[in-house]
Amino acid sequence: MTLRPAFRTATAATGAVLVAILLSSCSGGQSPSPTESASSKPKASAAEPTKVTYNECLDGAAQVSVDRSEKPVRVVDCDGVNIITSDQSYELGAVKVLTVEASNATITIGEPGVQKIAVLGSGNTVTYTGAAPEVSDEGEGNTLSAR
Repeated sequence: MTLRPAFRTATAATGAVLVAILLSSCSGGQSPSPTESASSKPKASAAEPTKVTYNECLDGAAQVSVDRSEKPVRVVDCDGVNIITSDQSYELGAVKVLTVEASNATITIGEPGVQKIAVLGSGNTVTYTGAAPEVSDEGEGNTLSAR
């Protein structure tokens, strides 16, 4: 049995269309919509986000964020302390590195040995004990002095 040339051409064209449809349906999946990105979907191997713990010295570092109080906030010895809450007084033990993000805070470092103080906020008063540390003052109206 012989196929007519027109029928052969139609069969070949239909076959080519079917192959194209099959190949396009084998793509890697749906494309993200314009409002979502591929990175916005959680990955199976993604680690859980790190929980931030405040007001405790963990692994030598403390993030200090408290409700405002009339009494000074006391922070035990910790290598690195980051003061976040503004308009508050703080009494620190031994600290090697102090970062002050707060503004209008009064901070007293009771033990000698602070090596670096970085002040990002404004209007802070920091008093340290011992030799003068390396200071980075990015704010305005901050006062740093030895006891």
